[in-house]
Amino acid sequence: EKMLAALRAYKEMKRDTLVPQSFIVPSGDARWPRVAWGYALGNAVNTFRTRAARQELSPRMQTELEELSFTYSAAQFQWDEIVLPALRHFYTVNGHTDVSKAFVVPDGDDAWPRRSWNWSLGFTVQRIRNCNGYARQVEQSKEELKEMKFCFETSLAERDWNEKILPALKVYREIHHHCIVERTFEVPRESPWPEATWDLPLGRTVNKMRSEKSYAEFAARDEEILNAIGFAWDRNASTWNERIIPALQTYVAEFETCRMFQTFVVPACEPWPKDTWNMALGGVVYNMRYRGSYFVQIGRDVDRLITMGFRFEL
Repeated sequence: EKMLAALRAYKEMKRDTLVPQSFIVPSGDARWPRVAWGYALGNAVNTFRTRAARQELSPRMQTELEELSFTYSAAQFQWDEIVLPALRHFYTVNGHTDVSKAFVVPDGDDAWPRRSWNWSLGFTVQRIRNCNGYARQVEQSKEELKEMKFCFETSLAERDWNEKILPALKVYREIHHHCIVERTFEVPRESPWPEATWDLPLGRTVNKMRSEKSYAEFAARDEEILNAIGFAWDRNASTWNERIIPALQTYVAEFETCRMFQTFVVPACEPWPKDTWNMALGGVVYNMRYRGSYFVQIGRDVDRLITMGFRFEL
């Protein structure tokens, strides 16, 4: 009786029966039945849930609890009333469910389900992905979660590698005939780029792969694919070997001189190698002469450059 009296009061005040396990009815608070003051309601409710799971409750107690709309599974209630509705709204607003760890549902925002206000949705999502949180509920809602692009069967990093980064690198290679991605490059929102890659800061991503070893596990796994598309682990070395030297050789062969206007751009046609098409070669040579660009490569290939007629002061 003490538990039911306290639970009725809790339900009236909180509008649910999700009593925290540590909750104790405050003594001296007139809102609570005197008989329940100091009662460890949280522990009692947890015990009743355990007994219910073992089918140890009397028919009378089951009836009393049903009248209170007693929540037998706190996890199921949270999933049905808070987590899943919040994820649905997040997806509607953002078009994805990659919730940042720090994200908390805004308080008092009627656009969000009321029960989800102030809910640490980002932390919940991290628990689902990393700690197998709400495992039963995730399995039950698997199809809907997939429709919302919720990543739970692989890590976010692996998902991004498989669905965004690697496909974007392949398309970049097809379009530009090389895989030396400029740091400022972002994937445009257009065909032939896969929609999942749109707005991806591919240049910054590639730079992190080189300098911070980001996605190292997946890059090692797909090393053959990266090599096949000519992925540049050393940007300067690859640019020098695959674009600048071939462009300089073709320039000398075509014009029989190494004198070049700063504004010269490689034509997008034969006999120029496709890797060099539309390259601002005049600007590159200017920077090599006056700004020290490719200093290491010039020093290494100085004899080769002299043979072509190019001289740079080191």
